[in-house]
Amino acid sequence: MRNFLQQPSNTPECWRMEVTRDRLDSSHFDYSPPNTAIPIPRVVVPLSGWSTPVNQLDVDQQPCIAPKSNDEALQISEANVSTLTNESELLSKDVWRTYAKDAYHYDKIRFEFWNRRLDIQLLFAGIFSAIVIPLIAETYVFLTEPGPPGYAIRINMMFAISLVVSIATAVYCLHCKQWLDGYDLDVLRRSLTGDTRDLITACRTRQYRYRALERYQIPRIMGLGALFLYIAIITFSIGLVDFFCHMYPPIGIIVASTAGVFVLLHIITSVQPCFSPDSPFKSPFSYLLANSWRGAVTGNFSTPGQVELWELEDISKWKESLDDDIQRWVLSDMSRKQRNMSI
Repeated sequence: MRNFLQQPSNTPECWRMEVTRDRLDSSHFDYSPPNTAIPIPRVVVPLSGWSTPVNQLDVDQQPCIAPKSNDEALQISEANVSTLTNESELLSKDVWRTYAKDAYHYDKIRFEFWNRRLDIQLLFAGIFSAIVIPLIAETYVFLTEPGPPGYAIRINMMFAISLVVSIATAVYCLHCKQWLDGYDLDVLRRSLTGDTRDLITACRTRQYRYRALERYQIPRIMGLGALFLYIAIITFSIGLVDFFCHMYPPIGIIVASTAGVFVLLHIITSVQPCFSPDSPFKSPFSYLLANSWRGAVTGNFSTPGQVELWELEDISKWKESLDDDIQRWVLSDMSRKQRNMSI
């Protein structure tokens, strides 16, 4: 919520403080609140000569007295805004409770998704590291020879890089989970059973931490684990192909061909979202590529969510066809339920 002062055209000698719902929409809190009509008061803040609390039901009849100076106007207006805010007269308890419930629900879904992703990456990094270590033990003997050949240096370098990146990914996942724990997801849920003051404090705390979460790009950081694992897999594959090509070239060719097929499929599925807004091959890495590509095409790198905007444009273009599909799906689902009930 933001309290901002603006000067109305009909009363140039005073400032009007307007509390709006613009901070309760999805573009700021990134969640969709229920369609509830919550009256937000329009408050006239006198700048001097008045200390009585504002009557929110008849605010346009309140006196408005010109200040003696700009400094006096600022001090008095800030004092009145602080008084109203501290007494929670700007927003009703229903607004705070609505925010607490919806924001908690949004954070809970978001954090569960991040934790599942981190758990999978942590498990994969551990298993992958356990696979690489025995191979390093086998190839390390090549380096003990006097004047180790170039292939021995390359193989061990690739395996070592792969192992280090894999272990670093595991540490990264642990750090991310600790960062999520530091957010204290349950701060809003605990406040719902307390008094109004605790509820307001919890809402402000959540919004304060949410702003920091977005400012430090934590949602994007959460998607870097997959990129680290890709680097570990690629370096491991290069070392493995080099190893078998030296030991037995036919096996090296088969391994290189198999790895090349999977790498090609990964590249295609990662790049394809750059050229089609309805691509189902979405991942953190493909999203990064597609968002950068759309920024280059539109010439607007500063606006986040280029992929989502592109998708919305395409949805708007196909809205009639989509509506027909939705209607057919609803009718089909209703028929299926009726058949199941008759059985």
